[in-house]
Amino acid sequence: MRVRRAAIDAQREELQHWRDAGRLPDEELCVLQRELDHEELLLPKRPGWRTSI
Repeated sequence: MRVRRAAIDAQREELQHWRDAGRLPDEELCVLQRELDHEELLLPKRPGWRTSI
């Protein structure tokens, strides 16, 4: 689980670098970030994390 979270974080950073370098339009960045958000939501919750209601 930690490895997958680290991979998702690394993917987010790489997407930001691509966008900053002009290789990825903002619209596509948003789509890919939503996909990563969805993947992250499917992972078990981190111990001690609170969910907002």
